[in-house]
Amino acid sequence: MIEMKKSNLYGIAAVAFALTQIWVSGPANAISVEQVRKDVSALAGDDTLGRAADGTGIAIAEQYIRDEFKAAGLQPFFGQSYLQTFSLYHYQPRPFAVAINGQALDPAKIFAAGSAAKVEWQKDNIAIIHIGAEDDFRAKLKELNEAGENALVLVNPVHEKLFKGFSHYLATGTRSLSEKPEKALVFALSETPEINRLSVTGGFDKKHITLNNVAAVLEGKSRPDEYVVFSAHHDHIGQQIDPQSGKDNIYNGANDDASGVAAVLNLARYFNNMENRERSILFITFTAEELGLLGSEHFAKTIDADAMVAMFNIEMIGKASQFGPGKMWMTGMDRSNLGDLLNTNLPANLRADNYRIEADPYPDFQLFYRSDNASLARLGVPAHSISSTQIAKDQDYHQVSDEISTLDLGQMTEIIKVLSYVSKPIITGVQTPERIKPLAAKSQGHFF
Repeated sequence: MIEMKKSNLYGIAAVAFALTQIWVSGPANAISVEQVRKDVSALAGDDTLGRAADGTGIAIAEQYIRDEFKAAGLQPFFGQSYLQTFSLYHYQPRPFAVAINGQALDPAKIFAAGSAAKVEWQKDNIAIIHIGAEDDFRAKLKELNEAGENALVLVNPVHEKLFKGFSHYLATGTRSLSEKPEKALVFALSETPEINRLSVTGGFDKKHITLNNVAAVLEGKSRPDEYVVFSAHHDHIGQQIDPQSGKDNIYNGANDDASGVAAVLNLARYFNNMENRERSILFITFTAEELGLLGSEHFAKTIDADAMVAMFNIEMIGKASQFGPGKMWMTGMDRSNLGDLLNTNLPANLRADNYRIEADPYPDFQLFYRSDNASLARLGVPAHSISSTQIAKDQDYHQVSDEISTLDLGQMTEIIKVLSYVSKPIITGVQTPERIKPLAAKSQGHFF
């Protein structure tokens, strides 16, 4: 562990002392720094190769999570399996070529989205759509995406900046939880007013990927069909494609989000020894968060959202927050009363020390809908993310430097302990947080 400042040590000591008073009569396997270190080390080691959702190393992390759930005495949530296996389809564009009136366009002025294995268009077999200088580029893209028809889209150069932005965004292809029909949208930066001859060629390579969420459950006594959810994501972003010789090329993701998964595992072990569990507790780690919350999106399609009483999504708790070590913040504090309930549940000695779970200090980042809690929150579940990292200035986020050596495991352990304490009245059925207003279903684009 890196050396901590004295002020951090004092802050952790204060929280730890207060929590020690709570744990005197708690379970024998009280949450410990040693176990937290073991979990993060296993999940964020070099052998997991950065846990890319479509990579090979992620299977090591998934096996570890499954084994730890089983060792802790938890039952599989998905029938006889701890795994929820599902398909992901990745459509990667090959180079496209566009020639208008015999003149080939610069490849840098072409991009495509779609799923067609082979594209061979001429003037007489494809729709040609113009986005003019006065048109709203984003609105036109949305319209074309929702229409879902093959087309060559000629974009006036006045939109070059936005054109390049979308070109960069779609360069790595698109991903879908379902297989798409073979269609394509091809965009070209050109103001050619009249087209006599046209040639468009290219296509997309399709890759079918099998992914796994991992989940276990502790059944409640009197209200087993009501669930309190603790979650995190076990995927990260893998390895650098073209690393410099001799340089570290593995994005270990110790904070993002091995720290959250370690919290889920420690909470699972802790609550297995809790006697008055009236509601069931679901512990789940999602895959493909880094690809756009796809693991939690799939999970949300398979559950009865009304049975989910609350969701604690734990995201990047390995570093001290701006409020001090051992202190956390929560996204969407104004969207339900869950945060208020948790603060009322704090032990008196922590409240006396002005400890509280804070509101998200980074509202401009719109974090509430950028983590896996969003997939359930859209359905009305009081689902929030818990974090402590100072996002605005963290130098290790999505860098190869996100290693266990950069984490403050002491303050992380105290956060897990606080969560285990303040969530108990919800698990025992004493408290029920209010629901979040569901969002209207997202319009489904055919291409991206």
